[in-house]
Amino acid sequence: MVKLGKPDPEGYTGAGRELVFLPEECTVVEDATVGVRAAKASGMHSIGLLTTHRKEQMMEVEADVIVRDLSDVQVGIGDDGWLEVTVQE
Repeated sequence: MVKLGKPDPEGYTGAGRELVFLPEECTVVEDATVGVRAAKASGMHSIGLLTTHRKEQMMEVEADVIVRDLSDVQVGIGDDGWLEVTVQE
């Protein structure tokens, strides 16, 4: 369903629309700089994983949060039913 690949935001904006979430309600977890660029262009928050790129590269594309890998990201369900994402930097 996606015609344009990353760094175009189409994949993320389409997914958010399908799931009925506003961009600012979404967080994208990415290990690629083009994916972080797509997330940022879509208006979504981004977590950059250092599994394939260096920290400097993730900083250059302005990932909101940069973590070593997924073990630094915890996801739970808050009292309001929304997901709560906690990162250990």
